[in-house]
Amino acid sequence: MGIAVAAGDAGQQIMDPAGWPSGPGQAPPTGPKIAGLGRSFLRHGKLIVCVIVVLNVVALLGVHSLTPRYTASADLMVGPREEQVVDLKAVLSGLSGSSDVIESEIQVLRSREIARSVVQAMNLDQMVEFNPALQPPGLRQQASEAVTAAATSALGWLADQLAPTGIPQQIQAWLAPKAAPAPVLPPSVAATLAGSSEPVDPLSEPVDRFLAALDVASKGRSRVITVSFTSTSPVLASKVPNAVADAYIANQLDAKTNATAQATKWLDERVAEMRAQLLNADEAVEAYRRRAGIVPIRDSTLLNQQISEAGQALMLAHEQVSAAQARIASVASLNGNAAGLKRDLIAAQMREVSLQADLTTLRAQIDAGSQSEIGLRALQREADADRNLYDKLLARARETKVQSGLQQADAKMISRAERPVEPSFPKPAVILPLFFVASVVISLLMVLWLESLDRGFSSVEQLELGLGIPAITAIPLVRNTLLRRRSVESHCLEQPKSSFAESIRTLHTGLVLSGRDAPPKTVLVASSLPGEGKSWVVLACAAMMASYGKRVLVIDCDLRKPSVSRHFGPKRTVGLVECLTGQATLEQALYQDPASLVHVLPAGGSGGRAMPDLFATAAMRELLQAASTTFDLVLLDGGPVLGIADTRHLCRMADATVFVVKWNDTRCAAVKSGVRQLLNSGANVIGTILTMVDPTEFKKQSPIGQYGGAVVRYAG
Repeated sequence: MGIAVAAGDAGQQIMDPAGWPSGPGQAPPTGPKIAGLGRSFLRHGKLIVCVIVVLNVVALLGVHSLTPRYTASADLMVGPREEQVVDLKAVLSGLSGSSDVIESEIQVLRSREIARSVVQAMNLDQMVEFNPALQPPGLRQQASEAVTAAATSALGWLADQLAPTGIPQQIQAWLAPKAAPAPVLPPSVAATLAGSSEPVDPLSEPVDRFLAALDVASKGRSRVITVSFTSTSPVLASKVPNAVADAYIANQLDAKTNATAQATKWLDERVAEMRAQLLNADEAVEAYRRRAGIVPIRDSTLLNQQISEAGQALMLAHEQVSAAQARIASVASLNGNAAGLKRDLIAAQMREVSLQADLTTLRAQIDAGSQSEIGLRALQREADADRNLYDKLLARARETKVQSGLQQADAKMISRAERPVEPSFPKPAVILPLFFVASVVISLLMVLWLESLDRGFSSVEQLELGLGIPAITAIPLVRNTLLRRRSVESHCLEQPKSSFAESIRTLHTGLVLSGRDAPPKTVLVASSLPGEGKSWVVLACAAMMASYGKRVLVIDCDLRKPSVSRHFGPKRTVGLVECLTGQATLEQALYQDPASLVHVLPAGGSGGRAMPDLFATAAMRELLQAASTTFDLVLLDGGPVLGIADTRHLCRMADATVFVVKWNDTRCAAVKSGVRQLLNSGANVIGTILTMVDPTEFKKQSPIGQYGGAVVRYAG
């Protein structure tokens, strides 16, 4: 499928070049950039699809090659309500359930003590998953050992073979297998290692791997703790959380039981000590009483009892004396001789005096024994204090013995781990969609990266935006299979309906419409670098216009590599250089191609060594004026702008300049530099041409439609 760019609206733009900016890189906006981005993605559609497919296939194979891992979880509730069988205070208080307590219990669940107990109980150290030492050597290690053994054997055999030949001893020693040198350690370190007798813990690495697969976390702000374990075995993944929870609960019960047992033992010892101490105190009280002669009667001593009785008797005697005195007084008025009553009064008074003396004596004895009772009371208080402490310790010891059989853990399992059905890793339903999205993003980033590279211009819009100069046409590449040993101009004439011929006609139309009053007579075709196809563009355009009955002259101005001159057969000794130096006339140097009827002025035999700045002379200007008078169109095949300075002189003499750019090849910087040099030299650059375009790739540049099998696009 061929490519052509219809003139359409672009013709007006080419006819009015004043409306375009004067320098490259100053093109007017041509539409939203998102459209160009979409065309870039469309242009690299195969790359995008390939990257997505390859990455997703790799992801699929990688997911299926991964060892599946299963995760199971068990739930524990910390600080549950305990059954109060008896209203007794526990030795070890329960957990409160606050956030810091929950976090502390999480660390207990992740402790090495519980991990070690589970590893030992389940014999996890005998599994390869937790003990890499049990894993058989891999293929790489086996291959390395085999290569080392083979190399050692070969060196040993070679040393044996060379021994009789008198080879130097140092070479034999080098060829002989060597043992690995022992590491040299400082004396202090060597002594420390030699004196260290601490055994290596065989469970250290299994416990580390066990803890790496164990996950303990709380559920929100609740008192529930989730214990999860990940393993390659679903059965093991379900058993380990339950084992960890059981070990944790058993650890709590053991802690409470041990604390109660220790408290009971301590209380029993203290009770025995207090019992002996109380007995000693009681014995001290009784001994003191005996020494002081204090005999307790109920709540009082014997002396106090005697004082009480003497006081009562004294009061009775006093009453009897008073009664006797009253009787004597009453009787004396009647009978003055009352001798008997007087004797009774005397006896009562003597008894009162005796009782008063006894009471005084007893009080003196009490005052003398007060000091002894002070010491007795002190001993009694000590004995009472020991008795109270003994009673409390005895009661607490009995409570502790009762609690020893009623211990409960501060956590209980509310959900046991069950065997997982599906693996927790990898999850293809999650990984593959994410990887698909990632592959799409990666492919698009690759496209953007490729587009950011300076690989040249790939579209007409990009060429116009980059240079600020109208694009006339895009000429497809004519492959050798289509030429069939024919020249490019012959193919253009013999295949008039081909896309190549259509693009040449578009170039002709652009040249015709480029002038305001009349088409340009002398047109320079230039490029930044050699090999961009300007020579065959010149030949094809000349042949097309000659077929219309116009007289066309092609001047080969590339004196270093005259492609046009070589195209028309043997090297000609008379050409442009001879005309400019006065060695020949224009008529003598001209050559007409019999097939295309195109007149050709070859470069000549002297090349560019005739004189410097040959094209800057008046002779060159006169030659172009004479040629434009004789011919309808003069096409100048100039040399590369960045390689030859002659083209910058030619562009000032030509009526118009067409700049040729190789599609997707010439770097943008080189193209801009070449156009900038032409514009700075005063060239009238009327448009640009994309050459050697791949039709299959170029049709992805947002085609508008097709006409006659050719992709039709607008240049504007």
